[in-house]
Amino acid sequence: MMYNTLLLRNGKSNASMITAKHNQNSPCPSIVPRRDGCGATNSQNNLIVPLKSAWHYSTMDSIRKQVEFYFSDSNYRKDTFLRAAAESDPDGFVPISVLLTFNKLKQLTTDADKVVEALKESNILSMSNDLKKVKRLEPLPELDTSADRTLYVKGYPLDDEDVSIDTISNQFSEFGKVLYVRLRRDNDKKFKGSCFIEFSTETEMQAANTAANADGLMHLSYKGTPFLCVIPFKVWHSNKQAKFSKRKEDKHTTDDNVKRKLDEVTETPKLVFDEGLLVKLSNVPTTTSAIAMKEFLKEFVDVKFVDYNNGDSTAVVRLGDPESAKKLADLKPVFKVGEVDSVLQGVVVTGEEELAFWAKKNSESKSSGRSKGNHNRGRNNFKKQRR
Repeated sequence: MMYNTLLLRNGKSNASMITAKHNQNSPCPSIVPRRDGCGATNSQNNLIVPLKSAWHYSTMDSIRKQVEFYFSDSNYRKDTFLRAAAESDPDGFVPISVLLTFNKLKQLTTDADKVVEALKESNILSMSNDLKKVKRLEPLPELDTSADRTLYVKGYPLDDEDVSIDTISNQFSEFGKVLYVRLRRDNDKKFKGSCFIEFSTETEMQAANTAANADGLMHLSYKGTPFLCVIPFKVWHSNKQAKFSKRKEDKHTTDDNVKRKLDEVTETPKLVFDEGLLVKLSNVPTTTSAIAMKEFLKEFVDVKFVDYNNGDSTAVVRLGDPESAKKLADLKPVFKVGEVDSVLQGVVVTGEEELAFWAKKNSESKSSGRSKGNHNRGRNNFKKQRR
């Protein structure tokens, strides 16, 4: 015996029921109303067949769209955790149990069976034979054009609970299809009031940029307050690199001044310090920070502090003992920052370079007069001796 499943769009969370009356000359039951509204019945055996609600189908659609977003070109390329999970599987699948740990999906369901049911309607995802894992049908495009289609927006309030990925996406959807929104956060995970918005085409991104900056004035706002800045991502990135270069140039000027002042001292103090504790790292991602590097390296060796200037491709790490320094120099760990996977190259700092490093730290310690970030962390590693 077969029964038709009908969806009555009457605006109620639980759909109304109808009666399925068997027709001997038809392969399926015929549909007639049931007066008591309690369910669908068969005239021969009085079986009650409940109908699925509009809420059910809406939820299934939301689940499918959320999982498809996880594996979309925009998100999947940036999600190192998800790609690592896929790479650990010989066939490139990701367990549904892993996806159910993601907050957005957990808000929709914690039932793996519902995810399986929802993904039956997907045209871009594939299920494993045991229906426990999922993967993309097509590989990621080799060429990443997201930078050409991304807009930088600054000026959202820092403490407004209404500011979210969804509200920002809805606000800018009038200019085109928004594929991805990333809220920028500081090292303490606090919202910085700015974000990146990726559109489906460069034309859509430029439309939003033009609408914001027409006539040299800011025409876009949030809750009546104009944004501080709306520019293409490439322009923002170029400005950021220029600032990094300026800081690096200023640092070199400072280093030269420090060296000149040291040369002018007639009675040069001799520095005594523990040798072989410094490792110079190269191939450092320019978008990382000293804190992020320290937390990463602590998994392998005893790290005391990291001397690093934002935007540089090199850093100096002070280890707890010479063995740790040698281990780090030989380790060549893979440091992941965003989309960048960098193999850190290390070498133990010795000789004049090591002496110059501690001399500089000693000078910075004197000039600051107090503990200041990384600059003062190494002051207990050396002491002065007069010749």
